[in-house]
Amino acid sequence: MAFYPVNLRLEGKPCVVIGGGGVAERKVLTLLEFGAKIKVVSPKITARLRDLAISRKVEHLEREYAYADLSGTFLAFAASDDPEVNHQVYEEATDRGVLINVADRPELCTFVVPSVVKRGDLVIGVSTSGSYPLLARKIRGELEDGYGTEYAEYLSLLKKIREKVIREYKDGVARREVLAKLLELDTPTLIRELGGRSFLSFLCEYEAKVSQYRKLRPLEGKVYLIGAGPGDPKLITLKGMECIREADVVIYDRLVSEELLSYAKPEAELIYVGKSSGRHSISQEEINELLVSKAREGKVVARLKGGDPCIFGRGGDEALAIAENEIPFELVPGVSSAHAVPAYAGIPVTKRGVTSTVTFVTGHEDPAKSDVDWKALADLNGTIVILMGIRNLEAITRKLIESGLPEGTPAAVIEKGSTPEQKTLVSMVGDIAEQAKESAIEPPAVIVIGEVVRLREKLSWFEEASTGVPRVKTPSRLRLS
Repeated sequence: MAFYPVNLRLEGKPCVVIGGGGVAERKVLTLLEFGAKIKVVSPKITARLRDLAISRKVEHLEREYAYADLSGTFLAFAASDDPEVNHQVYEEATDRGVLINVADRPELCTFVVPSVVKRGDLVIGVSTSGSYPLLARKIRGELEDGYGTEYAEYLSLLKKIREKVIREYKDGVARREVLAKLLELDTPTLIRELGGRSFLSFLCEYEAKVSQYRKLRPLEGKVYLIGAGPGDPKLITLKGMECIREADVVIYDRLVSEELLSYAKPEAELIYVGKSSGRHSISQEEINELLVSKAREGKVVARLKGGDPCIFGRGGDEALAIAENEIPFELVPGVSSAHAVPAYAGIPVTKRGVTSTVTFVTGHEDPAKSDVDWKALADLNGTIVILMGIRNLEAITRKLIESGLPEGTPAAVIEKGSTPEQKTLVSMVGDIAEQAKESAIEPPAVIVIGEVVRLREKLSWFEEASTGVPRVKTPSRLRLS
């Protein structure tokens, strides 16, 4: 299991290193960089460690390790040449609740030390959780090339300006905008070209201009209406991901993958407004008001909706509410479940020589009361994709058959499409509703009707390849010849 990344304040903290060889020396040198109070326990130590002991930068106990050496210690390193000694150190650390790192024994470590790039207060750590430390060192070398020593001064100067901005701006949104503007500069290059003092003057002048601009401009938020895709978090667009990372507020639906929320800023507000069949945690009108109110606070709002926001997703309703309040917004299209979920089930919604038409239909309404022209659909001889129709599946198939669609027309129901829980049922229009009930198919589910369903026999790929679950067999009457 990976280790949780955390930065520790070691200044003045008692730390013990058991061992005196090269590994122990590297541990000591790193601890010194961060101001730790270090005690080294070993009968023999390297020349570098001896110099540090003579200059009183570390305390050296010239003897073998003994139980109680970790008394009062914050963290310890077991880096002796004797595995048995290292294990004894581990046992004492466990008894005392001391953080312990045992060299080359990640299973005995309660913490690991990443490979570190340090530029003043900028500390970048890379860890493989002890799996392959050389890889972490390789990546560290690449980072050292990209983040030169000028970044120490860069961060020091930014810290001074940040303190000034925090004093002047009580509004968090305005504060973040000013600080973000400063990061748009190619600052490290300017440091190299201008030098420290002249650069500080330049940066202060630039910050003053940004501050004045912010004071003159009215507070203004923005809303992104984002399609989050059908379930697989990897199906979100790059644009959608950028909007999530920018957002101050993320308002999300029930069908949005939790993994996508992890890409939001740590300080972003996450608001759940999930709705399912017959159970709404919040009304659509309340969602509209929430989007408007958060944007009026000057915040960037990411409205995350499953699939595509404008395909039976109420994206148009929400966009109108935002536009009527004269708030800037963008519609960010998503991968719709209407075509992606059938694809994950091995069913292309169109196929040359099979059908060149596809119709998307909402199925949440009673077909006897909806304005859908079922007769036209039955006569079209194309693919019919029905979203949110599992509760009304029996009534929908009955209406299609009454409208002239042959009972033997291939049909499929795909539950939780594009996720590891995906389940596909293949049958015929006349039988699919009863079989879906027997199979306990639950929303979210996509219904596909038409000759393209037969292609699943040869094109099924996801359920076997990604989940290891054998695909549902296609009835012999539906198989390709």
